[in-house]
Amino acid sequence: MLSRSSGHRVQLGVVTALTVVRNPANDDEFAKAIEELLAEGVTRASDAQGRLRERWPRAVVRPRELSAEPTRVWYAYREGRWIPAD
Repeated sequence: MLSRSSGHRVQLGVVTALTVVRNPANDDEFAKAIEELLAEGVTRASDAQGRLRERWPRAVVRPRELSAEPTRVWYAYREGRWIPAD
């Protein structure tokens, strides 16, 4: 199960880590949907966002873009912005 993060991405034969920070962190359905997208091979935040919006119309997925960061990080917001845990 996807707790706060996990997943891997294959690009040109190189596996790079992908961390997904999701909000709200305690929504198991949202976590499962993200986990399934990663398992299907979704590698672009915009594609993940489009797929999540089929169920959660306000969902937003944004990549964190810090130079020289060794891992990839996406922020996934079910309601389009940070909200407190339910």
